[in-house]
Amino acid sequence: MIINRMLFLAFLPLFNICLDTSPFFIKAREADISGELKKYKIIFANEKGEERICQHLNLYMKYWQKTLLLLNKGLEEDKGLYQLIEKKGEFHDNKVSFPINDDPLICDLKRYIDKNGLRIGYKVGNIYLYFDPNYMGKNYKGILPDIIIDYFNIESLDKNEGFEEDAAITVSWECLRRKIIRYDEYLYRIKKLQCTYIISEIKNKLFLYLSSYLRGLPNSRIDDCINDVKRSYEAFLEENKKSIYYSTIKKYYQILKKNDFKFIYENRTLNNRLFDVIKIYDETNRLVPLSDVADRFINEIKLLIESIG
Repeated sequence: MIINRMLFLAFLPLFNICLDTSPFFIKAREADISGELKKYKIIFANEKGEERICQHLNLYMKYWQKTLLLLNKGLEEDKGLYQLIEKKGEFHDNKVSFPINDDPLICDLKRYIDKNGLRIGYKVGNIYLYFDPNYMGKNYKGILPDIIIDYFNIESLDKNEGFEEDAAITVSWECLRRKIIRYDEYLYRIKKLQCTYIISEIKNKLFLYLSSYLRGLPNSRIDDCINDVKRSYEAFLEENKKSIYYSTIKKYYQILKKNDFKFIYENRTLNNRLFDVIKIYDETNRLVPLSDVADRFINEIKLLIESIG
């Protein structure tokens, strides 16, 4: 035990040098997340009106966006740390975790991201850092208005559920419906709140989820899981009559029902590759690509989202 401690103390200066020269940790010191947290806690605690709080929150989230660009640039430049994450990390549902922390640099990284409200994700083969909304819920509860804390709690739940991986939806269509309704109802509650960051983020999320709800993703086409899709649409029409998207979902559902939830497949060659073109009969009994029908209703949804607020 004494020998192991002596070895650790002998290598400690080398480890500190490693941190001092690490592109990621250099950028991390520059970002000063804990300093910004303290500053904004004081600002939010001293503000009374929701409008002023929202103005400061917009600035705070802009700081986070710039900080993530800075930290991800440092991570990209830090080839040693990046490769270590690839080697030691466990990759699942677009998240990276470290079930075994047996490397000093990984331990230090883990402490840093836990302390500063960050998480590690991956997408299309790239590792990146992202902001953990649960951090705001925990650190600003009682300081920010409850209606704003609710947003970060909803975001945290949404990220924990997951959504897609490798262009495939990783949740059920029913889970996707619940995500849509959750954001839809929250956006209605805050539409008079002048928090441009939150409103913009929710609108983007709603468009992503509703587009996927109607069209699917390349590796999760609706024709591949039409029974799940059908049940979820029927639940939407039964339970979500107050949603502004109700009429759009109903019209789309009726076209699918008119086709008995079945599809016609045609082969088409594009750039020397053979694709299946999925077709259905539309309202006028024309045989058209399913994607054309879905896109028409997605454009309708886009206009509805833009009209909010």
